[in-house]
Amino acid sequence: MDFEQHELYPPKRVPAELDLERESKFSLSPSESPGTASSSQPLIGNEKGDASSSDTPHTPPLGYRLSRYYVRTIIGIVTPLLVGSYYLAIYKLFLKRKPDAVKYGTEDEIMIFYSWFLIGVFGLGLSKYGLSGVEVAMLQEPDWQASNTMVLMMHSGATWSSPAGWLAFLGRFIVGKERLTERLWHILATISFLGTIALPLSGMSIELANGWVGVPTPPVVSGRTWAKFHTRETDQTYDRAYNSLLLTTPVTVPGIGIIYTPPYVDRKKFKSFAALPNSLVDSGIPELFLAPQATFPINGEVWGVRLSYNCSIVKSVSELTMLNRSYLWEEMVTNQTAHGFQGEPDNKSRNIWGSMLIGSSIRSNRENYNSYDGLEPNSFDEKDLEKSDLLELVLWQIRRPAVYEGDEIIQFDEAVDPTIAGMIQPFTLAANGTVLVDPATIPLAKYPDGMAVQIPGPIGVRCRCVSALGTAELDADKSTFTKFQQSPSPPWNESMVEATTPRFGFNVRKMLSRHYIDFFPASRSAPPIALSNSLMYTKFIQPNDLLEAAMRAHAMDALQLMYDGIYSTEPEYSFTNENLTSSIPGKIIELGSFNPLIPGALFAIWAFSSAFLGCVYGFRRRWSEMLDGYSLFRFGAHLSHRIRHQPDFSTIHEFQKCSKLKELPGLVGDACPEMEVGQITLVSSQNVARKNKLYR
Repeated sequence: MDFEQHELYPPKRVPAELDLERESKFSLSPSESPGTASSSQPLIGNEKGDASSSDTPHTPPLGYRLSRYYVRTIIGIVTPLLVGSYYLAIYKLFLKRKPDAVKYGTEDEIMIFYSWFLIGVFGLGLSKYGLSGVEVAMLQEPDWQASNTMVLMMHSGATWSSPAGWLAFLGRFIVGKERLTERLWHILATISFLGTIALPLSGMSIELANGWVGVPTPPVVSGRTWAKFHTRETDQTYDRAYNSLLLTTPVTVPGIGIIYTPPYVDRKKFKSFAALPNSLVDSGIPELFLAPQATFPINGEVWGVRLSYNCSIVKSVSELTMLNRSYLWEEMVTNQTAHGFQGEPDNKSRNIWGSMLIGSSIRSNRENYNSYDGLEPNSFDEKDLEKSDLLELVLWQIRRPAVYEGDEIIQFDEAVDPTIAGMIQPFTLAANGTVLVDPATIPLAKYPDGMAVQIPGPIGVRCRCVSALGTAELDADKSTFTKFQQSPSPPWNESMVEATTPRFGFNVRKMLSRHYIDFFPASRSAPPIALSNSLMYTKFIQPNDLLEAAMRAHAMDALQLMYDGIYSTEPEYSFTNENLTSSIPGKIIELGSFNPLIPGALFAIWAFSSAFLGCVYGFRRRWSEMLDGYSLFRFGAHLSHRIRHQPDFSTIHEFQKCSKLKELPGLVGDACPEMEVGQITLVSSQNVARKNKLYR
């Protein structure tokens, strides 16, 4: 606060009704005058050069200006804004993080969590500290003045800032007692209450959880490297993928199991990313990056396989581009795109039979392995997906009578939906129940003879896939990859390795064209019912089954390319990658059970209201830094002639029961407005204290 010294005015005669010294009981020495300014403000001496200053050094000044209290006001303005900004930063940085199975953060988050509540508690206290100064300035204004002394005393002790004051107000309101508070008290109480209630609510919005925090130690990871990509046994990726497909092996990655996606992918939309380890089953993932895995999240630049694949059920022949017409056997042999027609051998021990037509843009002969040579389709832009590898599969099925009267034992589901509208049907059911085949449509060396029960329409799927090898930057916090750079073709020594590893998608065609019966385990369908030495199936392969088998075949192929189908970080298969950093278990901030926007809104109202009142009223001149006990004592001393003989003021009852207080004025103003040196005390509403005047 600042103090300003001024030239003294000649003394004026005090009106008789205000001269307390006439009463012998209240005879005061000059140093005991009740007309001083504040408990916190020292007396202002005369200016240098005044003769009376040296002669009477202990004589109090005749007047001084009202003061400004900059420190308290600035604290009351800045503190709420800082607290609100701190909460906003926590919300933006931690509570708005996209939910992911990997809970990753920094080692500072536990300190941020505890510091928030420490800052919040002190911030609320400092805000009340600032508002108590604003309160004094507002009580001087006619718009906010207390209507009587009772109302003014309700402001004493800042009762608006504590639960005791709120409960007292609420109690009087509930029982219907007369309200002793007015508009200013209600505004200050509301602001204080909003900040107080927002802090515990924020505790339900911000929680500590077990997670991972980054450390600079290089991790031990497992997975293929660029230098050793081709060092495999011939057909290793196919053999292991095919066996895993039939065994319904989980399509999850090893270690902690993080599949990295581009930043634009909303991971919460895919069930396969909801838990660890991530899986590769979900359709519709735009693209992903398979990187070496550790038992914890990793950060940094690493080499891996970037790929994308998606399959869909074919509902109309117009959706097919490779199998949308009849194919002769000679065309299939000479066509540059690899087509094949596979008929299941006739096995009368099963009650169903199937055959398929496959079209693939990846060549099938060993001499033309489609490997990673830098010429493969590798564009992941949606507009360039037509350049990706294509696979189309159409399946025809026939149901035959079950042996040993099995049809009376099993309950067969005859429904197949959807079928391919407009697709050729080479098989028909004759009137006598035999199967007729059109050899001009599709040649078939073997087809089921004898009787048939049902021939449903054909079903099919269509898949596209694209992949590339290269390096990318991993972000463990978001499970994303960025800055992908395609690498040259991995080294291959023909004298050491018989053949290169085929690129992603090549083995899928081979896996899906082996046997019709394979679609049951590949789609994780129920096994058949054994009846004597025969197998009885209870349904046809459905389009969804065919779709799942195709998606799982792609997933198995991808896992073999990067991890050889290994699901653990085996020491002999692991290595230390110096370009990566590790993680350790730690505490991180996560979203709690309560909506963080609710306490955020309360903090915003509290902070801006406190700052607004501080800016508008806090810097105004006022008689005291706050409404303290000494201020009320001085006001009472000045009004002693009015209350001295009132019995209500001599009881030990609470002041709320003293009705005479309502008869006394409530405005803190100037008792001597016509004099050059005024007197700050409780006055009628007309006597507003002028800020540029001197006061005793």
